[in-house]
Amino acid sequence: MTESQCNRHHRLSAALTLAALAAAPICCHHYVRPVSTPAIRPPSLQPTTRPNATAAVPSTSPPAAVKILAFDDKKGGSRLEFPDDWKPTPDPDDALQLTPSRGGTATITYSVPNLPPHLPWMIKLDKIESGYVDDLKKSHADLKIEQAVDHPIPGGKGRIVQIGWKQAGHRHTNLALLMVHGNGVYILSADADAADWAGTQRAFKLIMRSIQWTKR
Repeated sequence: MTESQCNRHHRLSAALTLAALAAAPICCHHYVRPVSTPAIRPPSLQPTTRPNATAAVPSTSPPAAVKILAFDDKKGGSRLEFPDDWKPTPDPDDALQLTPSRGGTATITYSVPNLPPHLPWMIKLDKIESGYVDDLKKSHADLKIEQAVDHPIPGGKGRIVQIGWKQAGHRHTNLALLMVHGNGVYILSADADAADWAGTQRAFKLIMRSIQWTKR
């Protein structure tokens, strides 16, 4: 992970916390203990042949030689699948971070930000989006929002945001699926330069279609 990506991850949880809860006043007359970050659990990897979940995106099946692995997010109560030409890499700020097995700087991350005590209706998807974009602007002032569309997810709300900028003279793309489900916020994001973008986007869409909720 580059230094700019590392700094972005450290700021992201705080930015989303403020953005998600800014839309509604929180009346508190007592001290609230900060939410501690639980120990990061290693991914649970299991080969699976389950068909991908239905989603409104074009078919992007991986090559026949690529196996599909599963990751169980016990903290957030979700499950997803990813192709085995991407490998989990340690990252204390995300539930799962993937990098290409062949090498490169592209990343795909799945994050479950810690939020302070709140009611579900306090989380606003548009505020999460603006917080996510504003956070990226701190490192990339020339970024442009290339796509921002609602994306249905079972039992919740989702929004796809694609952002582009120039980095070291080359095009760079960040694609994120921002989700609100139950009482939590979930973020699947991909980050790659032009050379790695096609493969990164293909893996992102496969993962996006596979997301399931394992608890309400």
